[in-house]
Order: sequence, then C-alpha cells, then structure tokens
Amino acid sequence: MTTGGRVAVRRLEYRALLPAVLTRDISPAGAAEEPPAPRSARDWAVDIIFFALAVLAGLTLYAQTIEVNPDAPPGLRLADLASGLVACVALWWRRRWPATITIALTPLGAVSTSMGVAALILLFSTAVHRRLPVAAAVAGIFWLPNLVYPLVWPEPGFPYLASVALGTAMTVGVTGWGMFVRARRQLVFSWRERAALAEDTRHRQVADARRAERARIAREMHDVLGHRLTLLGLHAGALEYRPDAPPEQIAQAAGVVRASAQEALRDLRQVIGVLRTDDAGTDGEMPLVAAPTLADIPGLVDESRRAGIPVRAHYQLTEPHTATTSTAHAGYRTVQEGLTNARKHAPDATVKVLVDGAAASGLHIEIRNRLPAGRPGSAGPADGAHRRGTGLVGLTERVRLAGGALEHGVTADDEFRLYAWLPWDAQQAGAASGTSVAPAAYRRQFAGRLGAPAADAADVADAAREKGVASERRGTAEKDTAVQRGTAVDKGTAVQRGTAVERDTAVKVEKDTAGRDAG
Repeated sequence: MTTGGRVAVRRLEYRALLPAVLTRDISPAGAAEEPPAPRSARDWAVDIIFFALAVLAGLTLYAQTIEVNPDAPPGLRLADLASGLVACVALWWRRRWPATITIALTPLGAVSTSMGVAALILLFSTAVHRRLPVAAAVAGIFWLPNLVYPLVWPEPGFPYLASVALGTAMTVGVTGWGMFVRARRQLVFSWRERAALAEDTRHRQVADARRAERARIAREMHDVLGHRLTLLGLHAGALEYRPDAPPEQIAQAAGVVRASAQEALRDLRQVIGVLRTDDAGTDGEMPLVAAPTLADIPGLVDESRRAGIPVRAHYQLTEPHTATTSTAHAGYRTVQEGLTNARKHAPDATVKVLVDGAAASGLHIEIRNRLPAGRPGSAGPADGAHRRGTGLVGLTERVRLAGGALEHGVTADDEFRLYAWLPWDAQQAGAASGTSVAPAAYRRQFAGRLGAPAADAADVADAAREKGVASERRGTAEKDTAVQRGTAVDKGTAVQRGTAVERDTAVKVEKDTAGRDAG
C-alpha cells in the first residue's frame, strides 16, 4: 500500500539481520535520493567489526613497517599514526559519504601504512553504495598512491614493480567485491519493489473497481428512481391542481402515487443493500435490480400512459430474446430516460417511441416529443428545457459501454429527438467500436424500414390537442383575471353605495334634530 507518496514494505521477519538500505520504504520513481536510513542491528555489528579490524590491522602493519625501517624519521612515524587514526574514525560515516571520504583520505595513503585496511574498507563502501562510474573513478584515484608508497616506505627484498602490482590487485579486487555486493542488493531491492508495487497496484485496482461500481450504482439510481419519482410528482401535481376532481380520479391518482412510492422504496433498498455489502463489485458486477429486457419496454410505455402521458409506440423487433444482455439493458434504459425527460420538460406533448431491432441491423430506438409552447424552434439542445444534464451524460456513457451510439437534439420540426443505436451481438459491437454515431449501413436500414416520422393525421391531431390544452390554460387564466377584476368592481361599487347611504342617513338625522329643536 501507499503512505504519503511512498510504497510501504510488508513486515520483515528478520529485519535486524538485513542492511538498513533493504528495510526502508520504497520511494516513488523520480523522487529525490534520500539520506540513508538509521543503522540496523546488523549495520552496527558490521561497523564495530570493521572499526576494530581497521585499528588492529593498522597497528600491526605499522609495527611491521617500523621493524623493517627502524631509521624512519619521527615526523613520518607521527604522520603515519595520525593518518591511520583519522581513517579509522571516518569509517563511521562511510555509508553517508563514501566517495567523498575516500577521495579526501587518498593522499594520506602515500605516507601511511596504518590506514591501509581502513582505506580498503572505504573503497569497498564506495563500490557498494555508489554507481559504477563513480566507483570506477574513485578506484582510479585510490590507486595513485601505490606509485609513491614504495618509495616512502621501501621494503628490502620486495621490488618496486611488485609492490605496485600488489596494490593494483588489491584495488581491483576490493572494487569488484563491492560491485558484486551492490548487484545482489539491487536484485533483492528490485524484488521487494516489484512485490510492493504489485500490492499497491492491487489496492488501486480494488479502489478503481469500487469507484466504478459506485458510478454504476449512481446511474442505476438515476434511471430507476428518477423514473419512479417523476411519475409520483406528476400525479401529486395533478391532485394539487385539481382538488375538485371526481373521487374516482383522486383515488386512482393516489393509488399511482402510493404504488410509485413503494416501488421507489423497494429499488432504493436494493441499492443500499449492495452498498452495504463488503467488497461489492470487486470481483464482478452485482445486479442491483432485476435486469430489464426488450420485452419489458411495452410495460414501461404503458406505465407512462397510465400516468396520463400520451405515448404513441411502434415496435418492430425480430427475436428480441437473441439480443445481448447489455444491449437489452441499455435499450430499456434509453426508452426510460426518454420518457422521463419528456414528462419533466414537456408534460403535455405526445411522445413518439420507435423501437426497431433485428440481428442484421442492430437495435434502433428513437423518441420524439414536441417542444414546450413558447420555445423557439431554432434553439439547440443545450438551451432551455432540454439542456444536456447528467441523465443524458450517463445514458451516453451507458450506450457507449454497450458498444452503441447516442444522438440527441432539436429537429427542424421543433421536436426534441433522442436516437440510439445498439449492437445486436458482439460482432456488430466490434464493427462499430471507436465510433460516436451508428454505422451508416445500419442507419440506412432503419430509415428504410421505419422512415422519418411524417406529419400524418395522428400527428396533426396531437398538435391540435396540444394547442387546445394551451388555449384552454390561457382561457382559464383570462377567466380568473376577469373574475378577480369583477370582484374588485363589485367591492368598489358596494363601498360607494354604502358611503352614499351613510351620507343620506346623516342628513336625515340632522334635519330631524333641527325640527325638534324648532318645535
């Protein structure tokens, strides 16, 4: 798994026996090189052993050199011991700055015998912790004092060239040994990195699967609950608009409201049940509700008709049971979304549903409805009531995933048109993959079989009915205005009459009072 941009390593059993470089978390690719991790128990043990070995070996070599060269100057002896001490102390920082320390102490190797083992350990650390070009360059610099050391500390009976050859062999051998250790560590590190990244990839795949499942659930909730709730809102609005309707109609509308609410609650419970299931959708899609088929489309249309929406449907399906499950599901949701949009944006318009499908031409679905009154015919699909919303976005994605294509917009006849083509089988899906519109051959077959919707007598009647509904509403509004105006006039007249009566009464009372006073 990842923590803060790093790939965490699974817990190791023998962590104390491994170098710290192999136990730290794996930095992501491209991250800056970090300082070495704190020493592990194994690192402390190795450092103590190397320090003790360098001190003991340095003192032993110094004693042998002084025994061979008893006439060495005191200053040279002091410089030899001081160089050895500095090299041994520097071993404690050999992992952090191996190349820098080795290069800095290399000149001392020309006059010091006691630092020989410490210098070789520093060269070995450079080969282990640095890349090949750096290690090779440091080794070349490290070799140069071999040309001077035999002249400063000559050894009787051992030729100069032999001493240089021995120094060269030791330099090459230690460098090669360090490179071998580095190669093994890199191999182990690559195995750890692959395992950690594989685990991280698995976690990401699980997270992606969960996000995809949640998106699928959201689309399903929109399709199912949106359809139910629009029916509920439509009938509730009718009850509010016509409180004086006959009891039979009120009871029927209330029954539809109750049934729609129950069905919406049932679908919501199923969706929430999937969300509460652990690891839902990680190993495959779980059906949220019973997958609808093409045979369920007439029932969907009848449900809209019972809700009071005028729907003219035309079906021409050849062996609908042979269509793939994804095609049937997407086709059903396309019709459902089209009817839902028509109810929300043009409740008084007649909806025309054309469903044509066969194995040779694929599944064609076309839904049309006239635009609401007062809407300009030149308006595009991105304006007004038919603005592209999340429903059409989700439906487009659903149709695309099924291998089909979706089109929607306003026609020249002031109609909103929703058209979808879906492949009947996997072969058609492969032929249409990568396209945003239905294949031309299938579109021609659809046009030839159904043709463009013409303005027949039914269409003219529907248009007249819609205009009549609009005129009736305008007339009702005008009547209400006239009634309100008449009421205001009546009230004004009554007030005026009342004022006149009061005035007459006051005059009469004054006259009577004056007569009594005169008498």
